[in-house]
Amino acid sequence: MTRYRLEFIVDRLPPLPNETMYRHWAVKRKIAQDWKQLIYLSVLDAGVPVKPLRFARVTLTRCSSRRPDWDNLASSFKHVLDGLIEARVLEDDSPNHIGCPLYQWRKTTQKAGHIVVCVEEINEIYISASGPGDGVVCEGRPVPG
Repeated sequence: MTRYRLEFIVDRLPPLPNETMYRHWAVKRKIAQDWKQLIYLSVLDAGVPVKPLRFARVTLTRCSSRRPDWDNLASSFKHVLDGLIEARVLEDDSPNHIGCPLYQWRKTTQKAGHIVVCVEEINEIYISASGPGDGVVCEGRPVPG
């Protein structure tokens, strides 16, 4: 079985939640629509899978001059993940389908901000928690071949 892999760069940064928190709902909706469309167009250029991936490992990297805190970093990619679903790359973005995405940050010069999106097909997702408060561990197994 051939493994599907998608990687592309978007030469813009999605807004951090702190930047949009107090904006009017219509402005937030427009931002979401714009990002979904941008991701959709990027996927069309890079190549859409034959059918949406049931299980995938997702790595999302923000390259910016300032390091966001972790929750803002992860939340800034919401519309990117939604765009991957609308573009029919992912079947769903729930933990049962993509486990725990890997969110990364890399330093770059000011005004050179961009994101890198990587999606890899895997066989299945393993989700385990060893006890209350221990957190959740997600692991994906690569598709052989």
